[in-house]
Amino acid sequence: YETATLDIVLVEGDNELNIQMWPIAVEKGLIWGFVTDSLTGEAVPDVRITLDGLVRYTEWAGQYEFRDLAIRQYQVVFSKEGYETVTRYATPDTQLNVTLPPIVPTKPELVYAEPAEAVIASGATGHINYKVGIPDIPKDYSLIFLFHLEGVRCWTPYGCANVNFRAGATAGYYEGSATMYIKYMTDHFKFANIPRGTYRLLSTCELYWLGGEEYFAPVVKTYWKNVDTGQVITVV
Repeated sequence: YETATLDIVLVEGDNELNIQMWPIAVEKGLIWGFVTDSLTGEAVPDVRITLDGLVRYTEWAGQYEFRDLAIRQYQVVFSKEGYETVTRYATPDTQLNVTLPPIVPTKPELVYAEPAEAVIASGATGHINYKVGIPDIPKDYSLIFLFHLEGVRCWTPYGCANVNFRAGATAGYYEGSATMYIKYMTDHFKFANIPRGTYRLLSTCELYWLGGEEYFAPVVKTYWKNVDTGQVITVV
């Protein structure tokens, strides 16, 4: 409280003395700003931001704020899956803009591959939802992820689906959906419906060199082959 002074005059008898005390005003401030992707410059929503036990999340435009902060220095931590964690220090009444570096894979990575439809009719068209990580793809190379049914002859997109990253593709994580026909090759460009049954979904990842003869791209590296994704497709 602020110090209070009051002039009084002493008189005979009992007299009540009231004094009003005023609390000391505590200065408050604001820390706010925007969070963007260090590679693309785009806003990053849903970033978790912690400050002195307080938690905030960035909005769709990447903005955040902490209000009514006592004036002192704070440690501010920014974190989100797929990005490096960033720590900054700031005092209130500061606009603290931060760029988050994406975590970039140095080799291929399969995050997940799963059928959009776990049960599908023989001869129909299915889709495999996936998320993969890739390094930078150099000139004259192509990195292919293959998602195929165990025991079924694969001829993309018959009996399998593939995702192809060609030269110039930049390191990062990508997700999407790849088409797969529930058919297989019986002979040279002759196809039949896949028999009914339950099939494991396998994954293969290989690097191809495109700098040789036309229509011939040799495999230069197999990262993994016929790996179980943990998913199954039932053909009916």
